[in-house]
Amino acid sequence: MKTPYEGPQVDVVAFGIIMFVALTQRPPFAETRPDDPHYRLLIGKREDIFWGAHAEADDGEDLYSKDFKSLFDGYVAFNPKERLTVDQIRAHSWIKGKMPSVGEIKKKSLTSASNWFKKLRKKKNAKDALNAITKKSGHCCMP
Repeated sequence: MKTPYEGPQVDVVAFGIIMFVALTQRPPFAETRPDDPHYRLLIGKREDIFWGAHAEADDGEDLYSKDFKSLFDGYVAFNPKERLTVDQIRAHSWIKGKMPSVGEIKKKSLTSASNWFKKLRKKKNAKDALNAITKKSGHCCMP
């Protein structure tokens, strides 16, 4: 049996995904389908594992405040009746919370960019070292 289209609840999910991507530069899951492994974690009320997986993707750095997690979980609740309403979103503590200043944003952006370049350098050095070892041994494991 097909369920009728319920625009506002679908829009809330879409907005939650957009907000997540804006914060992290990657989607929270591939699809909002029960067979998507990350979305399945949310459906199964395993938010702890979902957020842990995303922290691992950020090299263990937890970018997500408790308020952000609460808001996002409310956006993407599997049952449309459990999703946040527009009024609940407007009243949410993450939405009403302190906004960083332009200086704070610039500082965080510069720090993030600097850390990204450091990680990239480490990866490049590791790849160069591995290439050197594989050339000496004659075994190739790098494409």
